Amino acid sequence: MRTKTTTLLSGLYHPAPKINVWKWAESNVDFSLEPRYETPLHGAYSANFLPMWKEIQENFTDLAIREQWIIKNSRAGASENCLLNPLRYTVAVAPKSTQYISGDELSVKRFFDKRIKLGFGCSAATQAKYKDASTDAKYDIVFPDMDLVATWPKNKMAFKQTGYELILADEVSTWPSFSSDMMRKRTDTYRYSHICGLSSPDPQAKRSSDEDPIFIEFEGGDQRYWNMKDPKTGNRFKFAMGVSKGKEETVWGLKWPATCKNSNGEWDLDAVEKNAYYVTPDGTRINEKNRWKVVMTGRWVPENVDAPNGVRSYHINSFYMPFKSGSFGHIAKEFLKAKHKGAEALKIFVYEYLAEKCYETKVEATDDELSGREANYLRGARFSESADFKKQYEKLVKVRYLTVDVQKLHFWWLLREWVDGGDSGLMNFGHAATWQEIEDIANENEVQRVLVDAGYAERAMEVYEYCLEYQAWPTMGVTEKAIPFRKCLIDPFEGKRGQGENNIIQYTFNTDIFKMMLTNLVKGDSKEHHWYTYAHPERDYVRQVASERKRDGVWEMRPGHPHNHLWDCEVLQLLAATIEGVFRSKFDEK
Repeated sequence: MRTKTTTLLSGLYHPAPKINVWKWAESNVDFSLEPRYETPLHGAYSANFLPMWKEIQENFTDLAIREQWIIKNSRAGASENCLLNPLRYTVAVAPKSTQYISGDELSVKRFFDKRIKLGFGCSAATQAKYKDASTDAKYDIVFPDMDLVATWPKNKMAFKQTGYELILADEVSTWPSFSSDMMRKRTDTYRYSHICGLSSPDPQAKRSSDEDPIFIEFEGGDQRYWNMKDPKTGNRFKFAMGVSKGKEETVWGLKWPATCKNSNGEWDLDAVEKNAYYVTPDGTRINEKNRWKVVMTGRWVPENVDAPNGVRSYHINSFYMPFKSGSFGHIAKEFLKAKHKGAEALKIFVYEYLAEKCYETKVEATDDELSGREANYLRGARFSESADFKKQYEKLVKVRYLTVDVQKLHFWWLLREWVDGGDSGLMNFGHAATWQEIEDIANENEVQRVLVDAGYAERAMEVYEYCLEYQAWPTMGVTEKAIPFRKCLIDPFEGKRGQGENNIIQYTFNTDIFKMMLTNLVKGDSKEHHWYTYAHPERDYVRQVASERKRDGVWEMRPGHPHNHLWDCEVLQLLAATIEGVFRSKFDEK
């Protein structure tokens, strides 16, 4: 007789299972038993049809593994192998309270009716259990020895009901809101609980890849990839689109002959599909007829040694599928079609075939690119007077600007020399504690103009007082797209004593335009202007000036670059030179 005490204890202790999930499925699952079941397969289940899913199924009976997350291409067979087989096994062999979660109610209803319920008919063991279960509730099945509950994130009770020993999370990328911590709390009362989440990235989601929950969870695990043996060298490698050299040549990865072009110089997609092949990092060519043989040599290899114990994550793409959609030719053809259609189509291709992060736009200047702007002069010197540049700039007007980024307790400042036309060289940078220090630096270096960021609200009045006394320019970055910059006459003391007597010039500027121009200068992409640093700039300068990047239209901090104060100072330098006509541009670099 099963009592409440034995039910509780079963959640605290499990004996080692005698058989794992995929071995049980091979002996007990036959899709021909339920003709209405949605699957392209007929007959007995075979784990070797998609061998990469064996390990995931084995993890369900490994008590040391608490979570596993799978990011995959579309139509990868993951639902059958990583959700439904474990669910059938649970019902038939190891009953435990189970929750299934998918993106929305419609997805839950479709999967619950077409795959879960009908799927119980694909095994005599689960079919018998299901006949004895209560199915009165819409999304609940009460078996004699366990409950199965299906829900979706926006359901108010999704993460507020009783605890579960097993949680199966489906279509994670489509979840409108995601709280892994709330989901994990549902398993707190069980010592040997298990969470398995999987998804293809959702190309329709209006968010960055970095905000997609399946990418977040994958990166939080041990990041396993299916690594195969190179047929000639025996070295392990994984399938990817490859590494390119220049615009055309692929060093390794998916390739197709240059002769697959028509008379107009465009790719003949049928020829590409017929002749595509793969080259491994060791230079070994793999033709389509040998692709599956190579896939079968694979094994999962973790790449994140810092992952928490018991958290595994897996990545798989279309190259590993035994279907037409996984063939070298089909992938090459779909890639070229998507590339021709534009950024949105390419993002869909990357998500659905490669299951990789994709950014519609990505603009950044790296630390190495910044190092490439070094010139042969010392910190504190004027670059225009160095041996390399003196003759070139001898007859041109030179100016110096000091730009200031205001922080709570101190200032960051930066000094740069500009030559008429737009070339410039970094002179110095540092901290200051007082406004008097800022003024002293300006006087010592005979600067023509000081620009100060007035965006820090708590010290805005200090900025205006300094600018009023020393004829500096306060600045304010905005997102208005219509203008590069605008000159405004403001009274910062409006409503206070002295109102109307202290009008001051303030410049508002389009941050996106100036950040894009600065990025091009740092990268060395500008054909009109040269932007230099002195030789061997300090690491702090490099990290700060290479701190921001633009992805999918949004400026953000680059990982490993926690501060951007000097980047902001360099943006203001470009603004100053533009306002005064020293730096001349048509703003076509944006």
